[in-house]
Amino acid sequence: MALLIKNQIIKKLSKFVKNLSSNQINLSTLKGEGELSHIELDEKALEEVTEIPTWLKIKKANCNRVFIKQLDDVTIQMETCEELRNLNENETPGVQIGDRQELN
Repeated sequence: MALLIKNQIIKKLSKFVKNLSSNQINLSTLKGEGELSHIELDEKALEEVTEIPTWLKIKKANCNRVFIKQLDDVTIQMETCEELRNLNENETPGVQIGDRQELN
């Protein structure tokens, strides 16, 4: 049962998280609790859903630990761009602006 739930979590988060594996997900199905640890977020997906200005670029985004209803220690590094980012080049397949609720 836990493996099925982990696979669904991976499927939903794969558009925002790089290289997510089941060993990064700790579930307690009886308590209804879950935790993700040491995840690397997809910079391009974050740029798209956060609609940051084109003169900013997310350089790196990591999250140390995520509880089911709580985020803990999210770090995002940004840098200015010498040239404006082309919004069409940064589009990530499957990520739409309407997916913002995934980040809440």
